[in-house]
Amino acid sequence: ARPSRPPAGGSAHTERALTALLEELLEITGVEREDNFFAVGGDSIVAVQLAGRATAQGLPLTPAMVFEHMSIAELAAAVDAAADQPAPERDSAPEPPSAPMSASGLDPAALAELTASWLRES
Repeated sequence: ARPSRPPAGGSAHTERALTALLEELLEITGVEREDNFFAVGGDSIVAVQLAGRATAQGLPLTPAMVFEHMSIAELAAAVDAAADQPAPERDSAPEPPSAPMSASGLDPAALAELTASWLRES
């Protein structure tokens, strides 16, 4: 006899959360863990909505992941794997504010210098 293996997929918590979100978005019940996202009525708009709602619940899901992992089981595994990845490191120094650009496209300091030189010549 073969030893039984647990079914491949994500954690039960992640699968339940994604199933509940998908059922809510599609206004259906009975989505199974191996059901194809598109076969149960999903489309690109629902993928974006699902990703947004999952992210709001702390699940790192992108619309691209929905297209790559089309069942709840596969998607939950991908979400759990993404959650296990360390967050990308950010530079601790704050980014300098972006200077507004003039309508001419010139740097404001260069434009001021050019204007001053014209005024000196007149």
